Amino acid sequence: MDFEEYIKNIWLKEHPLALLVNEIDNETLDTYCLQKINWIEYCLKNECSCKIDKSVIRELFEKIIKYFEMCTFDVSNGRRCFEAPGALFQNLFEICKDSFSFCKEELENMDNLLLNQTVDAFNKIYKEKLISFERILEKNLSWFNFRQVFCNNAQIGFCPLEYYIPYNFYSVFRKEMLALRNTDFDSVFEFARYSLWVYDNAKEIPRQNMFGDIAKFNRFAILCCRNAIVAAQCNGFFEYIELIKNRVRSIQSDIISTPTIFISYNWGKEVLVDEIQNRIGCFAIVKRDKTELGFGDSITEFMNTIRQEDFALIVISDDYLKSDACMYELTTLFEDQGKEKFAQRVLFLICDDARSIYKVEGQTTYVKFWDNKYKKLIALRDTLTPESSVEITKSIRTVSNIRLKIGGFLEYIKSVNNFNETKAIQIISSYFADKYCDGKIGRNVVEDFIIYMRSHASDTEEKG
Repeated sequence: MDFEEYIKNIWLKEHPLALLVNEIDNETLDTYCLQKINWIEYCLKNECSCKIDKSVIRELFEKIIKYFEMCTFDVSNGRRCFEAPGALFQNLFEICKDSFSFCKEELENMDNLLLNQTVDAFNKIYKEKLISFERILEKNLSWFNFRQVFCNNAQIGFCPLEYYIPYNFYSVFRKEMLALRNTDFDSVFEFARYSLWVYDNAKEIPRQNMFGDIAKFNRFAILCCRNAIVAAQCNGFFEYIELIKNRVRSIQSDIISTPTIFISYNWGKEVLVDEIQNRIGCFAIVKRDKTELGFGDSITEFMNTIRQEDFALIVISDDYLKSDACMYELTTLFEDQGKEKFAQRVLFLICDDARSIYKVEGQTTYVKFWDNKYKKLIALRDTLTPESSVEITKSIRTVSNIRLKIGGFLEYIKSVNNFNETKAIQIISSYFADKYCDGKIGRNVVEDFIIYMRSHASDTEEKG
């Protein structure tokens, strides 16, 4: 039975809402969505759904999303404005999961489409202030009520985009929200619950680039909770104060940060580093240079400001070991920081063209390289006048420093566990596969990552 036949022969005769809807307007979008859902359910129940395919479902999704958008802009609707389209959206999701071959990713994409449209609609009314602050707040809390029920039942991943509905609202109406603390505890408290709900969901469900967002969710949740404490004090809801304070203490104790991982490399290994960044970048800020490092910055600055969550990944290639800039910074830092700090915060990736450093002959090659370079610079300086030899004298000091330290540095690299180009990518990939399969994002992701990398690095006996 096609849709038109259903409306004519079933809906108009049997559905309890048919007469009421027909008296008002049977062409409205909400009526169409309701009728379409009922038609699909009827066809499934009576085993006549052969004309219903994914294109029909997607078209109905788009209509319901348009219905959400209309409710957002409707100046007459407030507190319960998303109830009707929310029920339709939930019903359609259940139908897709139970009766059609929609995978989790397809359902997430449809939900993301709803979120994108809703965020855009909310941002428009925030920016243009098409309706009053009180009505916009009611719409926010109505959306929250819908999302709590829907996300609990839909069993799909939490999207970070959800965060921007309350956050952008607060950014625009901060003064109004602060004033609201004096008069309306219920709304301030419910808004705080909204922020906590976003934070709790973000913390539990893994998504690409989620780790960096959790820190923002954490800070915003604390801010909203503190507003709720003030509102409780101002309006006499003293029994809530300690409850909210305990919740603030709980989320303050979470170790939430955006870690920084510094990658030091020579430009010839950019493709390799790009691939590594693609794997690491989903939970951390990756700092790197597109060309060779400059003197006095980058690694030095990073190592001097290193935090507990941060570490450096040094990509050792043949070109790296022959680079004035790279080797000057690294050998100087190695000397200044010492082996202990390097062991805690630095990982080495030994490229295929530098594996010779694990043998005496290979180390000797690099020691001789810098010794010869030093001698050539000395010979060149002796051919110049003092006035024209200023720059080459600086280079001599740099090369002399590397020449004196290169042997000890290479011996240190040889003594610790490292990994090669192929194994690095395999280890990183395996790590993230394990993390995502666990279903949660760890609170000490970078520390876990370092331990995992070191535990899977090549043993010294395997080198060479």
